[in-house]
Amino acid sequence: MKWILRKENDECLIKVKKQEDGEEKDFSYIDMIKDLYENKRIEPAEYDGDFSEKEKESLDELIKDINIHIQSFFESDECIDAEEPLDSNIES
Repeated sequence: MKWILRKENDECLIKVKKQEDGEEKDFSYIDMIKDLYENKRIEPAEYDGDFSEKEKESLDELIKDINIHIQSFFESDECIDAEEPLDSNIES
């Protein structure tokens, strides 16, 4: 997923572009979470409009932080999956 950020006259609009079809769609948190689960990352954003360098840096840092946390989540999730199930020591 790639965020496409547009700004005109202090109004910001977020669209997303999916890798598989390249089509722009309205942003949805649910779709973002599904895409993060499948692809485990967000691509660098595309900027269109009157963004200051400070705004771009802030948004790039946000995407970087999301990617770091997602990577960390999936690495820890893989470790948990490799361990013995938690309920295996429970007697029947």
